[in-house]
Amino acid sequence: MQPLGTVRVPVSKVGYRQLRRFAAAWPQATWAIEGARGLGAPLTARLTGESITVLDVESTGFGEVRDVPTCIGFGSCSG
Repeated sequence: MQPLGTVRVPVSKVGYRQLRRFAAAWPQATWAIEGARGLGAPLTARLTGESITVLDVESTGFGEVRDVPTCIGFGSCSG
């Protein structure tokens, strides 16, 4: 898997908008979020509320975007 890109944003409404603008380059992507049912739950809820697919992945200790073939989020995707 190769990273598609990386971005760091604040945990806020402004950060969420920045993240969505960044992710617009991959409109059909599946998001991989570290701790999607834990610390990532608020982000997961917002994305699934917009009909975006989210995968829960194990923490790698840093955020990065990876290809699943098209996977956006934090951590690594498998599938």
